[in-house]
Amino acid sequence: EIVAAATLFSATVLLAALLHAAALGAQGLQLGRDDLAPREVRRAFPRWQGWIGASVHSMAEAGDARREGADYLLAGPVYSTRSHPDRSALGPAFVTEVAKLGLPVVAIGGITPERCPDLRDAGAWGAAAISALWQAPDPAQAAMAFLSAWTEPS
Repeated sequence: EIVAAATLFSATVLLAALLHAAALGAQGLQLGRDDLAPREVRRAFPRWQGWIGASVHSMAEAGDARREGADYLLAGPVYSTRSHPDRSALGPAFVTEVAKLGLPVVAIGGITPERCPDLRDAGAWGAAAISALWQAPDPAQAAMAFLSAWTEPS
């Protein structure tokens, strides 16, 4: 359902588990730093045709992920976040720096609809949210707020 709904709004669904991503028809897979490298995933699962992204928390990690064949970078935490209280917020300037590597950048960490225009202006290709969606009284309405904020002109 979510992939079909996202298509109506030209949104992309990226999941963190290959089997879920493949089974649900998601457009992409997001790998953590402790997962296989993108090239290794492609070698092990040659039928996977979606995007493969990597989570990055520094410019060094971003460069490594690019060299390892990532199609996009999930960069953060951009803002302070309860899901990773041990990590310092890197700020929108980090998104700008990572975007200079030439890959699409998805910002994550403390993302709210109000912050989306600034992230888009900083060079983000997209934004990912966890708490803002999972903890919302109406997750579908929260997702629509993100889509609206992302597509509104600055």
